[in-house]
Amino acid sequence: MEEKEIELIDYLNVIWKRKWIIIIGTVLCMIVAGAVSFILKPVYEIDTIIQPGKFFVQNQAGDFEEFVVEDPQQIADKVRHKSYDALVAVELNKDAAKLPEIKGENIKDTLLTRIWVRDHDVELSKKILDSLIVLLKRDIDMKIDIEINNVNAAIKANEIEKERRINQIEILKKKLRIIDQRKKDIIKEMYSVKSKINELEKEQLKVLKKENRTEIESLGMLLYSNEIQQSLRYNDLLNEKLSIEKLKEGDVNSDLQIEYASINKIDNTIANLKERKGRIDYTKVIKKPTSSIYPVSPKKKLNVLIAFILGLMIFTVLAFLFEYVKKQE
Repeated sequence: MEEKEIELIDYLNVIWKRKWIIIIGTVLCMIVAGAVSFILKPVYEIDTIIQPGKFFVQNQAGDFEEFVVEDPQQIADKVRHKSYDALVAVELNKDAAKLPEIKGENIKDTLLTRIWVRDHDVELSKKILDSLIVLLKRDIDMKIDIEINNVNAAIKANEIEKERRINQIEILKKKLRIIDQRKKDIIKEMYSVKSKINELEKEQLKVLKKENRTEIESLGMLLYSNEIQQSLRYNDLLNEKLSIEKLKEGDVNSDLQIEYASINKIDNTIANLKERKGRIDYTKVIKKPTSSIYPVSPKKKLNVLIAFILGLMIFTVLAFLFEYVKKQE
């Protein structure tokens, strides 16, 4: 324990003995760091936030799920890989190699992309970001336009199909009216035949009531019977025709129900497409290019603090080094 205390005291003695080297050296480092920080041009961070275009798709449960046209991280990657630097430079009439570095990132747990530039020329940086936003919106919204055109085409196709179905319904209704008229004509004819049969049966009955029938009356009875049989067969034929028309009417009504159901389905599809179209959003600028209130570099206080720590460490080591060299002489 005593050796350790003596060694520690020796260290403190060396530091005290060489304190001016440590103090002056550290102060000089702080002065140099402060002077350099004041001389350097202040660098500001200019950033913007965009939200890529998005649309909604209805799932099987009937809920709408949100999809972005382009992943925010992919947008950030394209910015970082300088995909738009040349175009921005041309638009601003600048040398692409002299443009400040443009960076991007996907804001965590969001569908937003943050893009920023760090440079001393704030106005130029804003122009760079404004130009970049225009280019990004053009590329992303081109995909949105394609999506909207696809939805419009789907709506148009469904509307054409609906019109065709409506025309088909009108044709089926005309068929129903024709069938109904045929049924009425057949029923009317059946009524006429039944009336004729009743008249023939009455005449036949009158003849039957006579006790002494002439040969002509007996022949008339036979003719009545034949005509009645023919009328009954004709009535059966009319009844078959009426049944056939009723079957046709049932088929047409079934076709009508199918067409009405198809139109309802088409209406629902069109409504969903229009709702989907209404939910499509173009790329939005959530935050316009704005500069930080204070410079992000040089950080004067931090630089002076770092110079203080490093100067203290370096000149403390130098103090021990000078002491060691002196002892070796």
